[in-house]
Amino acid sequence: MDGMGRAHTGRRALTAALLAVTALGIAPHAVAEAATKKRPATARLAPFDSCADLAAYARANALAHPSTVAVTFPSSAPTPGGGVAEDGAARPLPAAAPTAATPEAGTTAEPDFSGTNNQEAGVDEPDRVKTDGRRIFTLGGGRLQAVAVSADGRPSIRGSLDLGDAGIAYGGELLLHGNRLLVLGTRSGFSAQDAAKPTAARRSVAFPGTYRSSAVILEVDVRDPAAMTVVRSLTVDGSYVSARATGDVARVVITSPPAPVEIQPASSQEEFETRRREAIRNAPVDGFRPKVAITRNGQTTVRGALPCSAIRHPRVFSGLDTTSVFTIDLDKGLPEAEVDAVLGGGDTVYASTSGLYVASNRWDEQFETTGRPGFGTTTTQLHRFATGERTSTTYRASGSVRGYLLNQFSLSEHRGVLRVATTEDPVSFGDAQTESSSTLTVLDERDGVLTPIGRVGGLGRGERIYSARFVDDVAYVVTFRQVDPLYTVDLRDPRAPKVLGELKILGYSAYLHPVGEDTILGVGQDASPQGRRQGTQLSLFDVSDLRNPRLLHQAKVGGSSSSSVEYDHRAFLWWAPRRTAVLPVTLDDGAGFRQATTAPAPSIAPAPRPPFAGVLGYRVTRANGIGALGRMSDPGDGRSFSGGITRTLVFGGRLVTISDRGVGVGSLGDFKRSGFVAFPTSDGS
Repeated sequence: MDGMGRAHTGRRALTAALLAVTALGIAPHAVAEAATKKRPATARLAPFDSCADLAAYARANALAHPSTVAVTFPSSAPTPGGGVAEDGAARPLPAAAPTAATPEAGTTAEPDFSGTNNQEAGVDEPDRVKTDGRRIFTLGGGRLQAVAVSADGRPSIRGSLDLGDAGIAYGGELLLHGNRLLVLGTRSGFSAQDAAKPTAARRSVAFPGTYRSSAVILEVDVRDPAAMTVVRSLTVDGSYVSARATGDVARVVITSPPAPVEIQPASSQEEFETRRREAIRNAPVDGFRPKVAITRNGQTTVRGALPCSAIRHPRVFSGLDTTSVFTIDLDKGLPEAEVDAVLGGGDTVYASTSGLYVASNRWDEQFETTGRPGFGTTTTQLHRFATGERTSTTYRASGSVRGYLLNQFSLSEHRGVLRVATTEDPVSFGDAQTESSSTLTVLDERDGVLTPIGRVGGLGRGERIYSARFVDDVAYVVTFRQVDPLYTVDLRDPRAPKVLGELKILGYSAYLHPVGEDTILGVGQDASPQGRRQGTQLSLFDVSDLRNPRLLHQAKVGGSSSSSVEYDHRAFLWWAPRRTAVLPVTLDDGAGFRQATTAPAPSIAPAPRPPFAGVLGYRVTRANGIGALGRMSDPGDGRSFSGGITRTLVFGGRLVTISDRGVGVGSLGDFKRSGFVAFPTSDGS
């Protein structure tokens, strides 16, 4: 009996620690029965004891917060402007510690391959490229590619799997565990709860089963790279946000908006509001809970919605989107998945080894609900899930802070508390003006609430956060408008965080990476005294004295150069054994490599060069600064920006580059390419 069959025994049940545990291999009726068993109360976290409770809560809050539920019109009805609503119109969906090989016991050999540039040690992040040191897997053009590199540095394609039919045509991310690979992404198409025989009502744009986005998790058997096979898939109405893996357990975060309510077109705003309120009051409860389907070998084996009693809501309203965390035992695959859910949206995911946080930025609805001019401020909503137990994920608490997050690096859990860096940048109406500033807040979990216990504000008045990095009891925060203040913040006492030092330089660092020797490497943009960006810049900071951070060295690429590292940390490679930094760079105005300089010496003007889209390599040391090693691009000298390199890794002691076109291999010493192989296209060429 396989995993799917064993799941039918119902051996998985809800536990006191879990918000909701659904054994997805159980038939829908068994899911509902298991979910309604008596559960011990969790500290002040509000569950729904029945579908009537969920419906009442959702309808009341939808009436109070109209923007949380979209409105659509019947597919055949004229719109207020005289047109016809397109079938399928729906509410818009919410849009370092690198992994490396570990030497075998009793050896002192250096690892010879790198992994994803992860934020936290021990927590793997999904990416478009994954390797275990024996094989390389990458996504591109709707295909999963398996790549091998020979002993003499020649890459080859071992296998290629078309994922278009499985639902992920473009994009997507990977998590690798042994011979099991998870492909994670979002597809646009019919929802997970398709109707078998659509009626006229079901063909309307508001009925579940019409054209909506769905999050997809594919389980791929990669035992034989030449014959990779999709074993199972899990589909959930909504959007894939992100995932994390700790050891052999993956946690995948998906957000699902409520189904839109359908109304007839109105001739006035008053009539529209009346019809919308009536539609919300009569909205079916199924519109407020995600639909889930599991497919095995092309056949859907499980289909249903999350039980109402399997969903909780925080004490303070956080929205009507459902954030679900699917916990997957990577040793067993999708049949062993469980799900925990909370009402509240999420677009940023952060995880430590003991907790997973989902955050979302929420704009103040004052203007929408009152029609009066005022300040539109942003609040960051936070939800914490405990992950200390191997295969359990327990929703524990929610909270909020003023301001908005930059990205996942604005969050850090350390010694049981959460540190959050936000920028409060109110949008003014009329003649009223306010000044932006940034704040670092420390929160502790207390009785189901993430409660602020410490705060330091006033960072970068008139500026916003461009990067943040937490290292143990210290936070490094960069703000920018015309110059780049780097702040060092002491967090040893979480109840009294304090700014220790500040360094102002031209430009900014959009990504900060600890590189040892009491130094931090920043990747960002050079800028003029007026704040005009002048190209990619690397900066090495001395943080041995937190009260007096210093700029040690800089390297300027110049021109109109830019790097994807500024917005995607996974594009950055730090190879510590050689103190080598590698980053993708594009040059679009003929500017070339500039010589690394020791601050505050001036830059050396570049010689004219053709456009370039590839990677640059640097050796970074405290003593010698940031020295250029070389550059590498796909064949054609990087002139095709569509073929720009997006990822790099070390494999077998060599540099491997990945682009949408293919895989290149070169030397870590001088970055000279030794081989390149193009990916097969969808037609097999």
